[in-house]
Amino acid sequence: MTWRDYLRAAWRDLPPGWRRLLVALAMAALGLVLLTFVLPPELQIWPVLALFALFVAVQAAILWRMWRQSPAVRRAQRLYLSGQFEEAARALEEDRLTHRQDVARDTLLGNVYRQLGRLPESETILSEAVEADPGAPYSAYGLGRTLLVMGHFDEAATWIARALRDGGQPTIAADLGYALYLAGKPEAAVQALERAAALELEPHRALMAAYLNWRCGDGAEAELLRRRLARYESGLAVWQAEAERFGHTPYGAALQTDMTAIQGLLEEEPL
Repeated sequence: MTWRDYLRAAWRDLPPGWRRLLVALAMAALGLVLLTFVLPPELQIWPVLALFALFVAVQAAILWRMWRQSPAVRRAQRLYLSGQFEEAARALEEDRLTHRQDVARDTLLGNVYRQLGRLPESETILSEAVEADPGAPYSAYGLGRTLLVMGHFDEAATWIARALRDGGQPTIAADLGYALYLAGKPEAAVQALERAAALELEPHRALMAAYLNWRCGDGAEAELLRRRLARYESGLAVWQAEAERFGHTPYGAALQTDMTAIQGLLEEEPL
């Protein structure tokens, strides 16, 4: 994974409001730089000072955000991203014993519990996080994902849709499509997938979207479908790992069936 890939992933993971703010700040900074070229020499100091103030304000906002988050939560985030779920759970559980309620921390802990297969605990803590901050999209999405794994597909779709409505990552429209598909609502699934089609999806989401569109009757011919799936074949490993992790659940069983079908389609000989 190159540094460009990391930058793209970081940009995709930002909430829409933060992306709009960053674009606005970048345009403001560019405007101040341009002013230094068009203003008379005696006035050029003012846009330079304004640019410096803008830089200081952005740095202060970043430091304030980091200060609000406890070291234990930052460490748990790193552990979660590296797949060390047991260690992440211990760090977050210890932080809960000594610190006040933190929706971001509890959402992360609920997600960690899901990865560990502790589904009832995951549902409980994510429900508490949603109740504490009803407008937080990440809590709603986490709860939707846990309900999806538990096999409550219709309810999962409701929570993922709520996360989208409240400003969650647009790419989770692809996850909503899969939840609706598993809930037996192919028409609604297609609508969610159409919403995701305009986005730059990660390979595993793009792979699933292509497959689901075909399953829901988009009429793609076999060779065209195979080419679409082959374009995102690198995402297959993500779904296979998920199917193995949750193989004891209704979601894992359904996912394994779909992964077997995708592999079969990929292995078909071109016409």
